[in-house]
Amino acid sequence: MNYDGLLDPSRPIEPAAFESVVAQLSSPNAHNVVAAQEALSKFKSHPESFFKCDALILGCTSQHARFLAVQLMEEGITKRWNTLNESQQASLRTFLMNLVVSTCRGGWDAMRSQKVVLTKIDTALIAIAKREWPHRWPTFVRDVCTSASGVDDPMVENCVRLLTLLGEDIFEFGDKGMTSRAAARKKVALQDDFQMIYSVLVAVLTQSKDTQLTNAALQCFTKYVPWMPFENVFDSQFLDFLSLFCINLEILRYDSLRCLTEIAALSILSGPPGDSQKQLMVKSFRNAAQAIMNALPHGHSALSARMRQAAELDPDGADVICLYLTTFLKRYLRQIIHDDVLLKGVHEMLVGLTSVVDRKEMFKSCVEYWWWLGETLLRGFERGGLVSTGTDTSTLNSTIHASTTSSTSGFGLGEQPPVARQLQQKLNSILTDVRFVLIKNMARPEEVIIVEEEGEIRRETMKDVENLQLYQLMREALIFFTHLDPSNTQLIMTTLMAKQLDRSEWSWGNCSTLCWAVGSISGSMNSEHEKDLFVAIMSDLLKLCKEMIGKENRAVIASNIMYVVGQYPRFLRNHKSFLRTVSRKLFEFMRELFQGVQDMAVDTFLKLTKTCPEVFLDAGQEPKRFVWFIIQDAWPNMTGLLGPAHIELLHSAMGHIIHAGSQIENYPTTCGELGATSEATQILMSLLLNSTSLFKSAVEMAAVNFDGLISNVDLLRSLLHILRNFSNTASTCGPIFIHQMQVMFDELQSFYAAFSRTISSAVAAHGPAVLSGQANVRLMRLIKKEILRVIELFTEHTLQDSFVAQECMPKVFDIVLTDYVNSHPLAREAGTLALVTACVNRLKNLLSGDCAAILNHTFTPTVLLIVENTTDFPEHRVNLFRLLHALNEHCFDAFLAYISTHEDIVDSILWAIKHTERNVMSTGLELLLSLLVKVVGSEVGESFYKAYMHRILTEVLVSALDTLHTAGFQTQCSILQHLFQVSGSVPIDMPAVGRASVSEFFRQSLSEIPTLVPDQIVAFVDRCYVLSDSSLSFRQHVADFLIEVQIWGGEQENAMLREEEQRQREEVIPGLSRVGMEKLSVSSSTSVE
Repeated sequence: MNYDGLLDPSRPIEPAAFESVVAQLSSPNAHNVVAAQEALSKFKSHPESFFKCDALILGCTSQHARFLAVQLMEEGITKRWNTLNESQQASLRTFLMNLVVSTCRGGWDAMRSQKVVLTKIDTALIAIAKREWPHRWPTFVRDVCTSASGVDDPMVENCVRLLTLLGEDIFEFGDKGMTSRAAARKKVALQDDFQMIYSVLVAVLTQSKDTQLTNAALQCFTKYVPWMPFENVFDSQFLDFLSLFCINLEILRYDSLRCLTEIAALSILSGPPGDSQKQLMVKSFRNAAQAIMNALPHGHSALSARMRQAAELDPDGADVICLYLTTFLKRYLRQIIHDDVLLKGVHEMLVGLTSVVDRKEMFKSCVEYWWWLGETLLRGFERGGLVSTGTDTSTLNSTIHASTTSSTSGFGLGEQPPVARQLQQKLNSILTDVRFVLIKNMARPEEVIIVEEEGEIRRETMKDVENLQLYQLMREALIFFTHLDPSNTQLIMTTLMAKQLDRSEWSWGNCSTLCWAVGSISGSMNSEHEKDLFVAIMSDLLKLCKEMIGKENRAVIASNIMYVVGQYPRFLRNHKSFLRTVSRKLFEFMRELFQGVQDMAVDTFLKLTKTCPEVFLDAGQEPKRFVWFIIQDAWPNMTGLLGPAHIELLHSAMGHIIHAGSQIENYPTTCGELGATSEATQILMSLLLNSTSLFKSAVEMAAVNFDGLISNVDLLRSLLHILRNFSNTASTCGPIFIHQMQVMFDELQSFYAAFSRTISSAVAAHGPAVLSGQANVRLMRLIKKEILRVIELFTEHTLQDSFVAQECMPKVFDIVLTDYVNSHPLAREAGTLALVTACVNRLKNLLSGDCAAILNHTFTPTVLLIVENTTDFPEHRVNLFRLLHALNEHCFDAFLAYISTHEDIVDSILWAIKHTERNVMSTGLELLLSLLVKVVGSEVGESFYKAYMHRILTEVLVSALDTLHTAGFQTQCSILQHLFQVSGSVPIDMPAVGRASVSEFFRQSLSEIPTLVPDQIVAFVDRCYVLSDSSLSFRQHVADFLIEVQIWGGEQENAMLREEEQRQREEVIPGLSRVGMEKLSVSSSTSVE
């Protein structure tokens, strides 16, 4: 059905016609629904539709139709308000106010029956207020507050709703919908009018008998509490009312607790006002906590068990209680430390709430509190929960690591502050309960890929990001609690492990969570405690592994053994025989066929070789080094049942050991001393002996019967596997791979050329479909790709620049780049660009003379491949711009000279920043910024900026205005800031670059945005010049501007601050940072067993 004629905004629209279209949105006929949606979308997009809304709102009787009409009006207000004249604005404002009055005039029931439409009308009024109040509608708050004659007037409920929406818009969502300046102005204006708001809400709370209205008033209060004057918030009568609601009226208890939660979150004042504030808050908390305790079921004697039972019966209410308790305690814990009954009671309730793991958000909130409490007890109230930016973390760090055996945890965390020590003593039994709950419910870490699903053990198919975040939080909390009492943590863990061993509490989940907890606290104990715990847990796990029957049981135990082993590199460094023992166990697991076990075994072995590579070079009591045992004795047994991907990963693991050996032997950096007889070289050649032999056999076969090789899919697949062994080894073994490269470099290039010719012939004969349609052609392309990867990885890690310059580069030009130019576009390998980039990064300005040749062979062929859109061939895209970035960094003069005759290079960079694929966009932005900075000091700087200033400004602004590119906002601002700095440093009248030209450019280009007026544009540009010396201020200014044009939100405000706080915390608390643990394990590597 076609509805276009019914909704033509160019002529009068009958409300009945609009209602008939809206009614079809609920039609069971899908075609009618689609047709109605298209008609409404077309109607909404017409510029005249906005002026038809009032007639539709008044004429329609259907609530759905009226709602959509009001929604359309609200969207028009948001986008077009500044385009209306004063008369139109006043008429629209009056219309909406009268509409509210007429809707409420029918009484309470009639008003509440139209609540959905009325709320949307209120939202439209708030949209006007956001633009008009306080300057052009200074009486807005007064108008709202005086619209009702008393608490019995239905208008009072809408008044409360409007105030709630206003509070949400300013205080909760203001950062996303308003500039920081606009939000600040409204908050200041609200201070003058707040007493009216306060009077209305207090009147409702004290006089109204309508619980629905009272609930609305409480909800409204929660929006304003953070901004209320302190004398209003911390008023004894007001707080008493909230406490009474908690005690006497169950229906209002949770809304009262929400309001008290907001109050508890407020900062504590200093001096006498702060003392009064604390007294009032403690009094209200005592009343509220007592009311909660009295309302708990009485089926258990323990308060924690009663709280757990209550949470299971009323989970939503438990969420509110949890948030209130944790918020209050984080602010006022110090004020109740001497009230033992209250202190222990509320913490027991929190233990009970923490035990309800099914409520994920509540459980996370509880863990966050225990995290805060742990750090507070560990470091004192002044530093707990947050390291201030003025703290000298290096001094704290030295304090922590001084006297590694003096403290309880063994890390010498300094003397515990008296208040924190007293609190720990009072909560000692509760802290034990918390440790128990955290250990019993530890989240699964990323390394564990064997999971329990629907009563079965399976291999994980998809990463659970939320679970990983919870694990990190629980891990840090348990580390804090372990530092407080490592012996208690160890006792709990060994006791639980004993119950696994005697089967009294055996289950997959119980065994796994215990082992995840054991692994999570690595580095938080001194070496003696860690040794006792690790040996006890591992011994019991190995016993379980021997005793348990059933593949699923053994798979669970194996995964837990492997996880725990991988988390304790310091212990394994200091106990080399134990590492050899667990490595042999890993070799056994590599032959286990249960899904996921082989994966974890290989991953764990790789992790051990990363963190303890030198231990594998030790012989101990054995006749030869352990690495020789692996290569000569264990390798066939290890790899016998592994797939090709696992074997390739094992080559990466062995590469770490070889790299450690080459560093110990002080591997030379000159080509004259290649150290071919060094033991590390012998290990490398022995590891790759079989692969090299098979590679040579393939070379010999190709020389005799090349057609037979390329027609045999199994031989091609075997060759691909061999090359991947080489590339994986090259990725980790470091510069010593030169010895293997010398053996096979010429053959690699010969294979590459031969396969390139074969693929080109196949494409010429059968068309480009053969590239994906024939198995042998696909494999040949993969082999070419792997050859490029081997050479690229070697080039990245080698120290033999002369070998790269004399041996690699000539053949890269003659074979690889020539093939890239001549191949069919769909057959061009993205690895070619990556290889050339690696060569540029290695040889740097030595390749300046070849810059033009490199670009001639790569730029145009790649652009022709990717120019159709911004999504196809993603590897080619990002690799091309990385190559341009490398040339700009290392061969700038030659690169700039090339740009001067090839403007399409700059065009491509500006095109890159408009990509939505993050790697391409960020590479393009970084390249553009680097180019702009470098070109300033060049001879062609002035001419370059004259040619490109306006173009670059346009493209960067367009990118910034697109919400799909918000990830690049910081670099976009850096580019704009640099351009304003350049413009401000030249004569004001310089064509294209000077301030006059840039200001005029902005005035013309930004005037096309309908939400902007000329004064805003001028103010934005002028402020950009003023703030161009301050990156942070400039970025905030641009963010405000993007909000003003209603394009972008400000969600990234605190990201950098949070990162800095975590960095400081990791410097102070041992075990928090995995990087720190690796450093700690390195520092202790001199210890011997």
